[in-house]
Amino acid sequence: MKRLIVVGHDVAPCGGLSAIAKELEGRFDVTRFLANGKDIAKTEAALNSNEDVRRGDFSYLSEVMEACLCSDVIVTGCSSSDFLSREEALAMRIAKMTGKPLVVYADTFKVYRAPWFEFARNAVSLAFVQSEDDCKDASGYFPNARVVVTGSPVIEAAFYPPTTRAEVNARLGLSDDTRMVLVSTAKEFKENEALLKPVLQAMRVLGQDYVLTVSSHPGDLNDKGSYQKWADEAGVPMRLYEKGVISSQELLPRADVVITGGSAIAIEAACQRIPVIDFLSEGFLKRMQEKKGTSEWEREEMGIARAVYDPEQIAGAIRGLLSIGGFDSMHRAQEKYYPHPTHKGEAAEKMAAEILSLLGS
Repeated sequence: MKRLIVVGHDVAPCGGLSAIAKELEGRFDVTRFLANGKDIAKTEAALNSNEDVRRGDFSYLSEVMEACLCSDVIVTGCSSSDFLSREEALAMRIAKMTGKPLVVYADTFKVYRAPWFEFARNAVSLAFVQSEDDCKDASGYFPNARVVVTGSPVIEAAFYPPTTRAEVNARLGLSDDTRMVLVSTAKEFKENEALLKPVLQAMRVLGQDYVLTVSSHPGDLNDKGSYQKWADEAGVPMRLYEKGVISSQELLPRADVVITGGSAIAIEAACQRIPVIDFLSEGFLKRMQEKKGTSEWEREEMGIARAVYDPEQIAGAIRGLLSIGGFDSMHRAQEKYYPHPTHKGEAAEKMAAEILSLLGS
């Protein structure tokens, strides 16, 4: 049986890679190196012996290297920084060095443009992307690859939420006429500060008819006391939930509007036809320019979210989207770019079929 290796670090790409691996089990001998956003990664061997292996340690990277050298096909994600993509980069280098088929899963718009993946682009045989626009764009970055629009198994799951609006109301003790503003944090403290402080000021303007609910990113290991302190200083009641209590995916069906600092929860909201505001700070735009070579915000160009650059405009954007007819054009764009899948598992099935075709199976 041929061997397939999947390698990823960040939570979102690992979710998609896990779905691919599950779909191909039985067809391949599958080995997973999926950190799921954690600094401590557990390889399958370590899990069996109940040992923790540090993601950056030579022992873990050696296991990745050994597995890739013995594989027939290597599938990697595209994580969000040079450091966080170390194991992915190692797998890509081995594929390039040995000529093994290399499959890249780009789980967000234009993430494949990141400079830390440049060395491997001409070694990619197959690339999975999120939109037709990305397909055209990515073809210029992967000269030897078949580029396929597959969507994301993680985003696809948003069409099948684990809760309903009524269930979340009951769980949180909310009346249905209360307008919930949902914010999902990022991993980095400075990014969360740049998002939460302006949102808190906007909530102060909006008043008591709105409730601010903050969902902590699984990789947000910062002291949440700072977030509560900002809310207290702004005089704004804030409900803060961590994953162990209730996840953003569970909260999402109750949201009346979602505000992000650029996170992927905006796409999940679009799948559920929820108004989205992306507040893009100067720091975020600078990082995007460094990673993707552009500061143009694709979600606004598509119309699936409204980009706001001035903190003073957040409250007005919320009111506008929740006014009569204010969400209509965004709703149409969300339906256009994120049509409901025909069935659960469609994205993973498509990616698995492409990998099998690549190998002539």
